Amino acid sequence: MKDQLVHVSVRGPARKAVTVLPLLLALAAVWFSTRWFVGNTIAGNISADERGLETAQLAVKLAPSDPLAHWTLAEIEQSRLPLDQSNRALVEYEQAVKLAPHDYRFWLSWGRALEQADDIKGGEQAMRRAVELAPSYSYPRWYLGNLLLRDGRSSEAFAEFRRASDADPELRDQVFNLIWQVYGKEPAELAAVVGPEAARRAAFAKYLVERNFLEPGLNLWRSLSAAEKEANGDTGSALVTTLANSKQFTRAFEVWKDLLKPPGSVSAGEILNGAFEQDNQQLGDIFGWQLRSNSQAQTTYDRDVRHGGAQSLRIIFKAKAKVEFGVSQLVVVQPGAQYEFEGFYRTSKLESGATPMIEIADAIDGTVLANGPPAAVGFNDWQRISFPFKARAKTEAIVVRLSRSSCGEDQTCPIFGTVWYDDFNIKRRG
Repeated sequence: MKDQLVHVSVRGPARKAVTVLPLLLALAAVWFSTRWFVGNTIAGNISADERGLETAQLAVKLAPSDPLAHWTLAEIEQSRLPLDQSNRALVEYEQAVKLAPHDYRFWLSWGRALEQADDIKGGEQAMRRAVELAPSYSYPRWYLGNLLLRDGRSSEAFAEFRRASDADPELRDQVFNLIWQVYGKEPAELAAVVGPEAARRAAFAKYLVERNFLEPGLNLWRSLSAAEKEANGDTGSALVTTLANSKQFTRAFEVWKDLLKPPGSVSAGEILNGAFEQDNQQLGDIFGWQLRSNSQAQTTYDRDVRHGGAQSLRIIFKAKAKVEFGVSQLVVVQPGAQYEFEGFYRTSKLESGATPMIEIADAIDGTVLANGPPAAVGFNDWQRISFPFKARAKTEAIVVRLSRSSCGEDQTCPIFGTVWYDDFNIKRRG
């Protein structure tokens, strides 16, 4: 067989049609693409000016299949049209949802609009669909929770609020505000509403205490187990600081004891580390020794010189003028009770017109309740210090501190030499 060559002749109108048709299709595609692009661009850049509504309508006309255009028009209509025309926005929201059924934003907006139109059931269904599409996002759950709360379904609402605050911790305070507004007069319900998670309960306890709702907050903290309190130690420490700054020393001491190892190993009316056996850095909290050292008053621990135990507290003075130094401890006491302070000191080459002395002050207003004798100058072996003091009727805590006696007319008030302190203790009398 011989190969045959077949010639097809395209002439006249048919030839023109074959040539022009691809061009027309390309032009149509460009036209519709350009319209969609223009409409989408307009929808994404509409400002809230007076012509915003007209511009949004133009975007929908240019790109009728673009969900963003319909959603933008709906948002403007929802915010600017009167309530009796809100159906126009609902139509646009619904169209956006139909064109993009997997975009949670459109479902959420539609749900909010339906709720505002008093269609609670429809709004809830739309918001729940938004939650399904974005289960890890906070705002779908936040708005769903608000709808449920307004519908009187508090337990369901706060379940959504808790999940929203888990996704976005910045919402936590807003959730706590709502919890307190709804259940503040029913403190027995607070723990159940906040949820069983220890971290959330501890955070809500801190929230309440910071706003001076002391007992509800502390009851939440008390509801935690010892292990849960330890795991939320940072929150507990913040509670202690807040309570102490508010002069709630007894309550602060209660929470502080929960954080000790073992918990509760220190009692009220007891000087912590009175024998200076532990370094201050190991304690490092509000009820431990507060030590301040500088080149003119070097405060440290001394293992070579001690009254008892392994070490003592030593202060080396090299001050040609008045010097700031600090040794103090906050101690919780029983209001109105009588106590006896006992301690020991030793000196070497101590010279000054105003030597250090032990002072007991009220922690609330700083009023001095009692003080011991100034340390003797020169060289002195261990000397016992003992003196009584009484807490005032509203005194929850005292400050045991080192101070200096009056320098008289000597304004420079120099001090040189070394002082050691050891075995501090207070005992309740009677």
